Amino acid sequence: ILLPVWLAVFLTAKSAPPKLTLKETDFTSLEGWQAAGHVQAFSAFIKSCEKLTPRPGYLIPDGFKNETFARAFSDACAKAIEGEDFYGGDADAARTFFEEAFVPYKMRNGWTRKGKITGYYEPLMEASLEPSPDYPYPLYRAPGDQIRVDLSKFRNDLTGTIVGRIEGNSFLPYYTRRDIDEGAFNGKGLEILYARDPIDVYFLQVQGSGRARLPDGRIIGVGYAGKNGHANTLAGRTLVQTGEMEIEEVSMQSIRQWFKDNPARIFEILHKDDSYVFFTLTGGDGPFGSSGAELTPEHSLAIDPTFAPMGLPIFIDGEIPTLDNPDEFEPLRQLLIAQDTGGAIKGAIRGDVFWGRGEKATYLAGYMNNEATFTLLLPRGALGDD
Repeated sequence: ILLPVWLAVFLTAKSAPPKLTLKETDFTSLEGWQAAGHVQAFSAFIKSCEKLTPRPGYLIPDGFKNETFARAFSDACAKAIEGEDFYGGDADAARTFFEEAFVPYKMRNGWTRKGKITGYYEPLMEASLEPSPDYPYPLYRAPGDQIRVDLSKFRNDLTGTIVGRIEGNSFLPYYTRRDIDEGAFNGKGLEILYARDPIDVYFLQVQGSGRARLPDGRIIGVGYAGKNGHANTLAGRTLVQTGEMEIEEVSMQSIRQWFKDNPARIFEILHKDDSYVFFTLTGGDGPFGSSGAELTPEHSLAIDPTFAPMGLPIFIDGEIPTLDNPDEFEPLRQLLIAQDTGGAIKGAIRGDVFWGRGEKATYLAGYMNNEATFTLLLPRGALGDD
C-alpha cells in the first residue's frame, strides 16, 4: 500500500517545475564570506545600479514586481552611489556595505539546496570586415523582420513568447540555424563581420559576446544582439546522443577538438541546434550582459531571470577545477552580481560565472560544471521587513 503512495510523491517531486524558495540566514553562517571579493563585487553592483534603476521593472520576476522591492533596490543603489568613494576603498568597507544594505537568503529549488555553476568567457576570434576566401563565415546583425508574440495576450492559459516571421498570409517560426547557414539571409545585407573558422563562430554564439582580431591587428568588440527564438541543443549534447562522446568527456575543449578532428561533420552536428545568435559591433568596450551592465570578470553572473531579479548580489559556495588538473577541485566562495542571462542557464538555482578573457578564463569556462549553494542578497526592506 505504501509503495504506490511513495512512488506518486517521488514522481510528483521529480516532475515538478522549478520553484525558487528563500530561507533567511545571516552573514556569519556563510563560509568564506569574509574574503569573497567584496571590492570587485561592489564595483559590479554600481554598474548594475547605473543601468537598472531607471527601469525598476526590467527583468524582475513576478514575485518581485512591487513598489516595495523597487524602492528597496533603489535605496540600496542610492547608498552605494552616494558612498562609492568610501565603500569602494577597501575590502572591509565594501563588505560593510553589503552587510548593511542587504539581507542574505539561501536559495532553494523546492527542497533542493544545491544548484549548478558553469563558466563562460570572452573569446577572441580571427575575423575581417570584408568577405574573402580566408574569411568566409558571416556573423549577422539582428534582422528587422522578426515578430515577437506574447502568447498570454491571446489566451489566459498560454504563457511565454514566440518568435516568427510573416510569409504571405502565414505566421511561421523564424529561420533555423540550418536555414541561415544555407542562405536564408543572402542578399539582405545583414553581415557585420566574417570569421576565419566556423568553430569560432559557434563558440562565440555559445558565450554570447567576445572580441575579434582584424587582419590589420585591430581588436573590436562583438556584442550579443538577439536570437532567432528557437531552443538550444548544444553540440555537447548532440555528440553524446550520437555516440561520439561519453557525457563525462564533454567540455568546451573536447568539443572543439572533436570539430577539428572531424571538419567534414561540423555542420552536421551544428545543424542539430536550431538556435542562432545575432551580434552587434561594440568597438573596444564591454563585454556587456543582457542587463546592459558591463561585465566584471569573476564577479558577474548569468542567471535565469524568471527566478531572481537582475542586479542583485549572489554569494556562491561551490567548487571549480584546479588550474593544474580539471579532475581536481578547489573551493569557490565568491560574491557575484546577477548581470546576464544565457540560453542554457535555466532553473531556480543555476548560474554561469563570467571569467573574462585569456587562458585561465578559457580553461575554467571549458571545464567548470559543479554543484554549489546560492545565497541571494535582497535589499533591506524588499520583503516589507526593516
